[in-house]
Amino acid sequence: MNPRALIIDPDFDYQALLKNALEKVEFKVFQLTQPSQYELFIEKNRIQYVFLEMELDGDLGLAVCERLRSQFGNSIFICFVSEKTDEYLKIAALNAGADDFLEKPFSKRYALAKVSAWLRAAQKDKIEREGGLQIDKESYLVYFKGKAHVLPKKEFELIQLFSQKPNKVLSRDFIRNTIWCSSEQVNNRTVDVYIRKIRSKLGADIIQTIKGVGYKL
Repeated sequence: MNPRALIIDPDFDYQALLKNALEKVEFKVFQLTQPSQYELFIEKNRIQYVFLEMELDGDLGLAVCERLRSQFGNSIFICFVSEKTDEYLKIAALNAGADDFLEKPFSKRYALAKVSAWLRAAQKDKIEREGGLQIDKESYLVYFKGKAHVLPKKEFELIQLFSQKPNKVLSRDFIRNTIWCSSEQVNNRTVDVYIRKIRSKLGADIIQTIKGVGYKL
């Protein structure tokens, strides 16, 4: 699923500029001019990134940020967008729970560079959370716990499938139908054999067995 962002800013020009930069890196972008029912909106639309103007009519951006952080914890990224750039406000924004601060005026090029940097950081965090698993699709290399492993095609496709669905239990039927074409004579035991091969190379704890259901990363 593409990352999903909400821009809360009464300035339509900067809304459009930031929206354009986000869409360049395949964000799904939503826009509000004021934070009316924003909490419900964020939950309903599964927002991951919030871009928040510091000054909002009737509701200060700092107060909005504090409520968002209190309700959603670290599940969302919050960035303030403001023409006010003095150090006191930046410190107040970070103390309120913001992850970053984007100063107006900014160019589309700068906004795009910022967004790309946030995505790289998020990907790095994701890799670390998944136990150091990193996949190089071009070289068929899998990095796990600081070591590089070259895997045969089917084993590589298997570990890639698991990495695309972290924490989800995959049934043997699903794995077999996804990895092998219908003309290949394979059964669920074939899946078990390939799982054992991967474990023998990457470690027994790389893929968990969920008894009676399937496997998960």
